[in-house]
Amino acid sequence: MSPRFIAWAFLLAAVRAAEAQSPQEVEVGVGVARVQQRARDERQAAVVNATWRSSDPRYAFLVSGALTNTGDRSSAAQIAGGAAWRPDPGSWFVIEGGAGLNMFGVSDVGRGGNVYGVVRPRVLWGPGGAWLSLADGQTLRDLDSSHGTAVEGGAWIQGGGFTASVSSSRLRTDDWPLFEASGIFLNRDAYSYDVDDVMASLRWVNGPFTADVQKTWRVGRRATNAAQQAVLWGASWAVSDRVALALTGGRVLADPVRGTPDATIASATVRLTWRPSRSESDVPGVKSYARLVPQPDGALLFVAVTVPDGVSVDIAGDFSGWEPAPLHRTANGWELEVRLPSGRHRVAVRFDGGAWRSPGNLAKMKDEFGGEYGLIIVP
Repeated sequence: MSPRFIAWAFLLAAVRAAEAQSPQEVEVGVGVARVQQRARDERQAAVVNATWRSSDPRYAFLVSGALTNTGDRSSAAQIAGGAAWRPDPGSWFVIEGGAGLNMFGVSDVGRGGNVYGVVRPRVLWGPGGAWLSLADGQTLRDLDSSHGTAVEGGAWIQGGGFTASVSSSRLRTDDWPLFEASGIFLNRDAYSYDVDDVMASLRWVNGPFTADVQKTWRVGRRATNAAQQAVLWGASWAVSDRVALALTGGRVLADPVRGTPDATIASATVRLTWRPSRSESDVPGVKSYARLVPQPDGALLFVAVTVPDGVSVDIAGDFSGWEPAPLHRTANGWELEVRLPSGRHRVAVRFDGGAWRSPGNLAKMKDEFGGEYGLIIVP
């Protein structure tokens, strides 16, 4: 059975699975793109993608699929799934894993499919952390099979709305046609061929705006000659909780694990979200705020939520192990009072069992699972 057929079957099965769930969030994107593979004519493409995701303080799951239609052999389909787990919400250790199927047909190094998997343990400390990932992929192209692996280590740090990361990886493959078509030349026959990548990336989030830039440096190692650089950028604007506009452009280097070639891309996408987690903007009459009262050995945290009748409220944080904390009834809603020691603390609220969100007057921070929390620093 060909990878092309398997990829289509996996894509349809994932769509059915997402429909059968009661997903926390479903996102669909439609857009246009221009793709130019090395030494090939530029092509226009239509892009459709869908993502289902769900998370709680300990688990996160994601399934996504995409179709890129250029009207010729460059058309492609992808389906991927991933999961993340941590022993408890305050754990310094997270393990992530994922797998995917690609069905592609890009010019002379196209026609076929690919299956890959990746596992990534991460350790967290303060505003940053580090990771180590192992990836493995198998590609069938024009009836020829090839194998690729990657070992990557990296670290990141957050602050002031910015997230900066740097990583280094060793890629190994026996897919010499992919390397040669991507400008990576072989200086001798070998069982497999190596390249090293160093990647630096920066993300900036300011309210509804998100901007990303990523640069990669690639050099040849065993049996290869290569000296390549690539820059990829992206920007998005969340018009509302349900609509976002996104732009992407730049160069993507050949990936032997996923079997994809070196290409330059530019795309514009409209993203539509259904059944987003309930936040203050979704529920009329809901307001929340937090305040600190200094104490000799720390501080008292007060979180007050104003809600109409019939809306349930939970407040939690690292101080409660991310279990809902006991609340006091007030004339307009609910209030939490808890004593905090010196240090950094996370606090969040949720409405009607939705996702955790930052109290309204605190800076919104993203957690490792894509959730949201408010950051409090007690002197």
